[in-house]
Amino acid sequence: MATAGGEKSTFQRCLDATRYTVAAAVTFLMVVVIVSAVKVVLRPESLRFSVAGGSIVSSARPLVVKEETIALKLILRAENPSNRARMYYVNITAYLFDKNTSASASPTPEDDSIFYFKPDDIDVPQQEAVDSSGALKLTKDQVNRPYFDMLSNGSRISDTTLRLDGQLITEVNYEFNKTRPMTSYYCEQLLVGGDPEGLGYMQDKKKKKKKKKKKKKKKKKKKKKKKKKKKKKKKMMMMMMMMIDVSVSHLLWFGGSALAVTMSTAPMC
Repeated sequence: MATAGGEKSTFQRCLDATRYTVAAAVTFLMVVVIVSAVKVVLRPESLRFSVAGGSIVSSARPLVVKEETIALKLILRAENPSNRARMYYVNITAYLFDKNTSASASPTPEDDSIFYFKPDDIDVPQQEAVDSSGALKLTKDQVNRPYFDMLSNGSRISDTTLRLDGQLITEVNYEFNKTRPMTSYYCEQLLVGGDPEGLGYMQDKKKKKKKKKKKKKKKKKKKKKKKKKKKKKKKMMMMMMMMIDVSVSHLLWFGGSALAVTMSTAPMC
């Protein structure tokens, strides 16, 4: 009988160990699922960049008799669609590419671009748009020679792309900031050069009308997307609550089973 009792005690111990192992594994999986769900729910959107008016204005200005410069003016607009996080875009370098050069595929943008410059850092609150105006004076050494001549003669360059490289910092709260090492944005189909009231900029007015129509369509799509997102969030929250309930019930069941086994095997006085 002692041998049988010993075998039974060993079996119960193995069973208890198995139960605790399974409970620990289930709890670990629940924590992983909950953390992943929270990351998905709280993940902020990225910034959206554009050049106001779709144009960069330039004018030739003689600085010295033997040296000329081109003055450039543009308004860089940054939009933060997120309603959860403030965003900062810092250490920015802007590169202007012609239509024959791929802005996204260029490994050496300083050599491949028409010119490049350093815009100021941008701070965009939640669900707001911020305009950052820039005024540049570039010499012949800073601009690709054929394009410098074109702009100084009053010509315009169409279908250019402005590439922005910088660090995107997301402020989830006042104590935690998430920094992405390098984030690039692209503003395409820009018109560079000339007087903003010239004929070349009349094309932009036509584009604005088309954009208004597109905006209306986008608003409708955004409403649908918001509804879908809300439904997804509700589902995620429901899943999280269900997973938490299951994990708690498992822990209580395993704990109760272990307690019952301990009481049943305890010696009677």
